[in-house]
Amino acid sequence: MLRAGVVNELHHRVTLARDRGEAADLAVVYFNQWQGDALSALARALREELRAVGASGAADETGRAESLETLLEGAERSFDGDLLILFDQFEEFFLYQHDWGPGSFAGQFADVVNRGNRPVSFLVALRDDSLSKLDRFKPLIPGLFDNYLRLGHLRREEAEEAIRKPVARYNRLPPEARQVAGEVSIEDELVEAVMDQVRAGRVLLGAMGEGRVAGEAAGGSQGCCGRAHH
Repeated sequence: MLRAGVVNELHHRVTLARDRGEAADLAVVYFNQWQGDALSALARALREELRAVGASGAADETGRAESLETLLEGAERSFDGDLLILFDQFEEFFLYQHDWGPGSFAGQFADVVNRGNRPVSFLVALRDDSLSKLDRFKPLIPGLFDNYLRLGHLRREEAEEAIRKPVARYNRLPPEARQVAGEVSIEDELVEAVMDQVRAGRVLLGAMGEGRVAGEAAGGSQGCCGRAHH
């Protein structure tokens, strides 16, 4: 929903503004790469977004950001607008990022949020069954749960719309805007199988960040579902 819905809609608004000859006033960074060096991965995602809105990069293309603070400082110098950073699949942060010291990603993130001195906002999204893991941030970020939105499970007919409507919308795009030639179709059997396998209670979080369908062996089908908290 974040990537195909929220991010796509905000990017569309920026595109319309630039088509009218107006400068972009918003840059939206979608990020979910929690394995390894998350700060460097975020720096790359930020540079790509700044280029997309017509701003220069926040750091040298080959350089590694020294800290989250310096990364945002560079973004502020190169872009005269607001920055929205969406941290998706944040439950995987707790699987792959184990350093909670002052210089860690977690510590730097808390410092930036608490300082609040830059035109940047963060949205954190994670599964309902991982919400309690955010408690680790409570000592670092006062008022952590003051502003959140809980998304309920989709009904089956809503889930089918969520699968089919993006396909229909893609097929309405002009040929030059499509990544593949021709129209895209989806088999009814696949739609039914997807809805069956990701329904509430069927997917479990594995110890290594993988979704596993309940009742299947570890090598079985994988997927994700459930509620998100923002």
